[in-house]
Amino acid sequence: MKDTYCTFPFKQVAVKKIKRGKIIQYAPCCHIKPSARLQMPNDDPTPDELFNSPEMKQLRSDLLAGVKNPTCDACWKREARGQRSFRITTPYQPEAELNTLDLTMSNSCNLMCRMCTPTKSNKLMIDQKKWKDASVDFEWMKPFWWDSTPHYTEKTKFYEYLMAHTEQFTTLKIIGGEPFYDKHCLAVYEKYVEKGTAKNTVLWTNTNGLCFSDKVCNMINEFKTAKVTISCDGTGKVYDYVRHGSTWQEFQDNMNNYKKLVKNRKKKVTIAFTMQVYNLSNMQDTCEYVDSIDGELLPYPVFPDTRGIYPWFLPVDYLKKCKEKVTHRSEAGDEMRRYFDYWIKDNKEDLNLVKREIVLFDKSRDQNYADYLDPELTALLNSVNIDETAAA
Repeated sequence: MKDTYCTFPFKQVAVKKIKRGKIIQYAPCCHIKPSARLQMPNDDPTPDELFNSPEMKQLRSDLLAGVKNPTCDACWKREARGQRSFRITTPYQPEAELNTLDLTMSNSCNLMCRMCTPTKSNKLMIDQKKWKDASVDFEWMKPFWWDSTPHYTEKTKFYEYLMAHTEQFTTLKIIGGEPFYDKHCLAVYEKYVEKGTAKNTVLWTNTNGLCFSDKVCNMINEFKTAKVTISCDGTGKVYDYVRHGSTWQEFQDNMNNYKKLVKNRKKKVTIAFTMQVYNLSNMQDTCEYVDSIDGELLPYPVFPDTRGIYPWFLPVDYLKKCKEKVTHRSEAGDEMRRYFDYWIKDNKEDLNLVKREIVLFDKSRDQNYADYLDPELTALLNSVNIDETAAA
């Protein structure tokens, strides 16, 4: 097997961008950067048409031949930095057989997380409306404040094919928005249960962990296995600040219900942690919380690295102190420390940029960073004067 091999292009397609009810970008997996995603073979393709497109066939050929196809640049770059890429742990499947869908159904969400974009949460349009109403300059946010058009996939051939052929897709990955909040996602899950194919299907999804009602937990149990990754970007006040629309207590209550009622999950609860300016000094506390619920932590940095909340825009001394606080001895702890080394080595300190983004959201949400962030970071932000008419 060539060291460029990845199983994803051999078994799945990932729908990554929808606009006005039409799929306009897809990829072999969810980790492909927007600039590297593949172009549509026609205006309204089925899953099979995407899987057998010329670009997907070329990608599979390259990976088997040892060629580093630029579509997979995100993984090549991670590996070049000494970090684990998403392809390394995938099993070998040289024959192309489409049995997995990675589907972005909609951007309907119940939260307004600070590191997110309207592409993933329609509620972030509340911020945008407030900025416009207050004549706030947020043009500088546009490069990473991606398309805010509400989007759904239920009127596409792709969606119709899925609902008619649930037996073909024995691994179903659905993300949003929030999949357990959005009615379009729930309709797909319910169709699998109704047709009796859920019992043969692995349910794979990312969730904010705030919709684990008894009804949802019982529906999850209908599937063969549940591989559910739950987002948690800090504890206490940091969680409240980053994941706007929820509270730390609400999250813990939902986690308790999930652990108690969902029987077909992995023993360890998988927690995704987005590393960003807000939570660097809270990493160790988050590691300890994940230990307390018998979980495993998956840390990764906020995307893209040009946003003001990307860690390398903070001073090196502060980054070093935050790294020292991460004493957790685990694969996740090691990964966090490797990222700190990367941000320190390639540091691009710009506190003006950091504060500009933080204050932009503070103003639209009537918040103050000093009420939520650690004292040292607060002092750093206080030391910078910005034009608040441009930030808020």
